[in-house]
Formats: sequence, C-alpha cells, structure tokens
Amino acid sequence: MDATVLEGRGLSLRAALERHRFVGSSDIRVRSVAHDWRRCREGDLFVALSDLAGDSHDRAARAVERGAAAVLTEAVLPLAVPQCVVPDTREAYARLCMALAGRPDRDLITIGITGTAGKTTTSLLLASILRTAGEAPSLLHDSELHWPAEFSRPVMQPGIAAHLRHLVETGQGPAIIEANSRALAQRQLAGVELDVALITNVRRDHLDLHHSTINYRRAKGRLLEQLKDDGLVIVNADDRYTCRLADESVFPVLRYGVHQPADLTATVIERDVAGQTFLLDAGEETHPVSVPVIGEWFVSDCLAAAAVAMALGIELTTIVRGLERARHLPRRLERIECGQPFSVYVDTASTPETLASALKAVAEVSRGQVWCLFGPPPDRDPAQRPWLGRVAEQYADRAIVTRCEQDTTPPGCPFDEAHDVLDGYHRLAAGHVLPTRTAAMEWVLSEAAAGDSVLIAGSADPLVYPETGESDVEYVRELLYRQAGSVSASPAVYRFCSSSPN
Repeated sequence: MDATVLEGRGLSLRAALERHRFVGSSDIRVRSVAHDWRRCREGDLFVALSDLAGDSHDRAARAVERGAAAVLTEAVLPLAVPQCVVPDTREAYARLCMALAGRPDRDLITIGITGTAGKTTTSLLLASILRTAGEAPSLLHDSELHWPAEFSRPVMQPGIAAHLRHLVETGQGPAIIEANSRALAQRQLAGVELDVALITNVRRDHLDLHHSTINYRRAKGRLLEQLKDDGLVIVNADDRYTCRLADESVFPVLRYGVHQPADLTATVIERDVAGQTFLLDAGEETHPVSVPVIGEWFVSDCLAAAAVAMALGIELTTIVRGLERARHLPRRLERIECGQPFSVYVDTASTPETLASALKAVAEVSRGQVWCLFGPPPDRDPAQRPWLGRVAEQYADRAIVTRCEQDTTPPGCPFDEAHDVLDGYHRLAAGHVLPTRTAAMEWVLSEAAAGDSVLIAGSADPLVYPETGESDVEYVRELLYRQAGSVSASPAVYRFCSSSPN
C-alpha cells in the first residue's frame, strides 16, 4: 500500500467536505487522492499541503502534468483543472481519506490517547487488558513498530485510513490511537471519530514546535473535538488543565486520580525495588494490583488504562489480570537484574518532568545513594536543558551528564549541550560530564555500591526509535555480567567500548 495515495469507491467533494468553494467546476468526483506530486497518477486529486515539511502549493502544476485531474488547495491557483478551495487542506485531506476508505472508524471501537506523558505506557497497559478480555487490539503509534509492513508511513492520513479499513476487513480491533501534539496540530487525525478520548496530563512541552503553552494546550484539546455523538471523555483528576478541558466539554466525563477524588482511585500499599502493589478502587469494588514497575506515575497510567477498559464494559477482575500481565514495558523504569548488589533502572526520561518523576520513584525505594546518568535529547527545546540539571542536582546523590542514546553524534565531537545542562546547577562542582554514553554507563556501574540505585535515563524508546533495538539494556546487562565474572563480554560490547571518553 502506497502511504501517499489512497483509493476508494468514489465520492463527491461537495458532499464530503463542509466548508469549500469550487473553481472551474460545480463539484469534483474523487476516486483516488495523493499529496506527493511525484506519486500522482492519471485522474488523481492532488492535495496541496502546508505544514512544517514545506508548502506543496507550488508543486500543484507538476502534479497536473503527471495527470492530476483536480486540486484541493487553500488558495486559487493558475491551473487549467478544477479546484476545491478549503480553509485548511490538512484537515480536509484527513477527512477525505477517511471518507474514501468507507468510514472504517464508524465500524470500530476507537480510543484516542494524548498527553504530555504516559501515552505509550497507558496504550500498552490498555492493549494488555483488551487481550486478556479476548480482544485483538491494534496500537497505532507514531512509529512503524505496531503497523503492518505494508503501511510504511503511519503518521500520514492515507496510512491511518487504510489501516483502519484493514482492521474492519480482518475483524480486528479495538483501535488504540496515540495522538501526539504534532499530529493533532497538523490535523493528521482530524478524520477519525473516537468512542473514547483520554487525556493523561498537559504540561509545558514541545514549545519549539508550538511556540507557546497556549498553542500546545489547544492542540491537546483538539482530541475532544473528534468524539462520536455518544463519545466519552476520560481525564486525570490530578491534572488541573485536563480537568478544565473536561469541565468545558459537552460529553460525559470519567475521572481517575491518585490524590484527588475521582471515579477510579488507587492507594499504594507496598513498594520496593522490584515493583509495587496498590488497591484499585472503582465505586463499590476494590482489588489489589501487583505490577513490576515502580513510581506513582505508573499507578496513574494503570488507572487511566483501567478507566478506558471500564468504559468499554470490561469487568474489573479482567482489568486487574490485564494490568498484572503487562510484565515488560520497555524503558519504563525497566529494572535490570543480573545478581548485582544494587538496583539498576533504564528509562526514557528526557524532560525535566519525566526525569523528576523517575528519580523520585527510584529514591523512594533506594537503600543507598541514587545515581543518575542523563542527558539532553538532541530534538528537544534547548530551554529545558538547564532544568534537567536542576532536577538531577535536586533528586540524585550523584549525577553524570552524558549523551542520550538517540544522539548519534560521533565520538570526539564537542558536547556543547552539557554546558546548558550545567547552567541549571546551583553547585557547579556537583555536575560531572562524560560525553561518551557507554563509558559513562561503565563508570557508574563500577562505582555503585551495595544498596544503591542507578537510573540510566534518556534511553531511546524502542517504540519511537525501533532501529536502536535493545542497545542500552543489553549493554547494561553485559557490563553487570562482566563485573560479576559470570560471562565474558561479547564482541559487540568491545565494539561499544572501543570509543574513548571525550
């Protein structure tokens, strides 16, 4: 399936789109649509898009030369083919793709999940619950990991529509759709109608993309605009802004929370280095839940997944079994146990908020010092770097600034980002820098003492960077086994260690 082209049974643009005007025709009949002029074929509707990738309006003439029979545009263009002019071609394109696909979202249970943090963890937990309930859920993440190979660009509208149609045709579902702020701001999901819209939390993030907190929050709130007539809103009662969105919504609301009164609540009764047990309280029912991941944030994500499952009519006992069966959540405070006398956790934390949450969770169960290996991600707002340093100094006993796993800068290159991180320290002497990540991990693991806890943050999320595989986790295991003298290091480890510290 070509992710830039979608074919359907044919439809009228006048009937499919709400706000529009036609030039050169009273209506346009469409059977296939494309947004890449190089992929246009005879009879296609070409969609001229304006987004962060550029403006393709000036490529419309080339699309016509390749056979495009009409153009969907935001402004009248000097072309000899019929044109449909709309306020936002991105939104119109998304709606058109879903219409061409036969509106598969109306034949599926669709769950949209957004939030600054917790989207993926909640999605994975919900998928585990649904599988336990006998369903065959599909997780639509903005990477290729959870997509069939033939859908090569899931974030593009044709891929989403075609995938949902595939689920209907094969009898699969429900569809769990992670909606990040970029997808919502660019209207990539505008054509999908949702049964449930969940907002985990809304904090300050991605200002390099949205330019202001107001724009970022507005993008998150767009998810609620996509609910079906009988849709449901689920929000985190502990998050003030999500509650404000819920209060303004015309749809019924289900709330979950750890600290504030809610429909679903939790009370932690036991927590140690290997996991935690909490009581899940849903009205008149209360059940203990034992999970292998520490941290209050994880309890909150369990509640979020449970709230969605309850809204879908799944019994609480099945929900509990589904939560407990989710034993492996990659890089979500993933505990590495190789017989060492101290605890090691690997986490994706790369923002001040997520790093603080991870460090607090580790500190709560640690019997000794808390070590933190962290670094600024290359694709994040540089203004967050000093706050990373502030958080590490406040919550860790020993912290080492290094590169994130997804930072592919060759060894020996300047690590200027470390200066920004150190600007957040009150005591500059407390900041230590080891730019080569593998060297930093080796040093930290060799220095940790019995009872200590080590947090290796900034690990690449395999759901976003599947090409990184298990490198951080595998390397940590190899180092721990080598220290214990259990196994000899593999050639891959020697290859990692071959680059000297900068």
